[in-house]
Amino acid sequence: MIPDAALTALDQRIIALDLAQEQLAQLAQLLNTGKADNVVIEGDQLQLTSNGVKIGDAVTVNQIYNINTTGELKVVEI
Repeated sequence: MIPDAALTALDQRIIALDLAQEQLAQLAQLLNTGKADNVVIEGDQLQLTSNGVKIGDAVTVNQIYNINTTGELKVVEI
């Protein structure tokens, strides 16, 4: 490891930027794993998914909305 005093100001800024970039990449990965990117209907259950994995709690929807036999959700304005 090189002591900070031996580095030029530019070298120190480059190292700081590299560290910040790595931290931002880790944060982006963390945010990406928990975001909902799709919704699926299985029977009368509406479920959010993230990268194909179910997330959150499923919601029973056919008591509130009319789901036809093809799985399409009929949305009506209230």
